[in-house]
Amino acid sequence: MYYHLTLEEINGEQEYGYDYLVTAPSMEVAEQIAEEQARSFYCDEDVEKNEDGWYEFFGGSIAVKIAWLAKTTKAAFVKRMLAVKTIGGET
Repeated sequence: MYYHLTLEEINGEQEYGYDYLVTAPSMEVAEQIAEEQARSFYCDEDVEKNEDGWYEFFGGSIAVKIAWLAKTTKAAFVKRMLAVKTIGGET
């Protein structure tokens, strides 16, 4: 099965979103993969998860959170990424 994972990063005053296509046999396994991806987003051994679900790196100067995790299909994920990442006029 496929799952759409979006991680949100706050780095200073900047916010970023990262999308991933997760392959997993169940939502439970997809959640574990998502947590591992968020927890290891930066190579900081002192990462901590706060009560709001944010993983804080480098003493809290950078934070990463799972913003979205939902079942999808590969085709729907690709269609969504093309819609989001395509700029310009109609061709």
